[in-house]
Amino acid sequence: MKKIKLARIYQWYCSSIKMVFVPPVVAILFGCNSAAQQNNNEPILSDFDQEIALAITKQDFSLYGTSGRRVTLPGVNMDEYDYVKAHCGIKHLPNAGDVIRSEEQRIARKKVVDYMMAYNKQMLGQCRTHNK
Repeated sequence: MKKIKLARIYQWYCSSIKMVFVPPVVAILFGCNSAAQQNNNEPILSDFDQEIALAITKQDFSLYGTSGRRVTLPGVNMDEYDYVKAHCGIKHLPNAGDVIRSEEQRIARKKVVDYMMAYNKQMLGQCRTHNK
């Protein structure tokens, strides 16, 4: 009988702890995360210089291409596509396809394409210098 009472008290205690501590912790974690994202209008662009430096260090001169019905290289003239493919390489960012279903997706895609354009212009110069 004592074991059953102790088990019930323990269960009640554990559930009470969960009800008291878990919701505030979850709110703090997710609240801070969403606040950080709201304050940072361009989260992708914040690591631009770091990504360029890392790519140069790794000697990875790949340019970003869009994934979709046909691959495009934002910021790069399509006449240079064969050069880029042969000497630099092409990589894809996740969620950079050409299917857009909402205004939010259109805005997000524009930010991604702007990032790709800036990155590709930098990296194409690095690729040419490296392949002289």
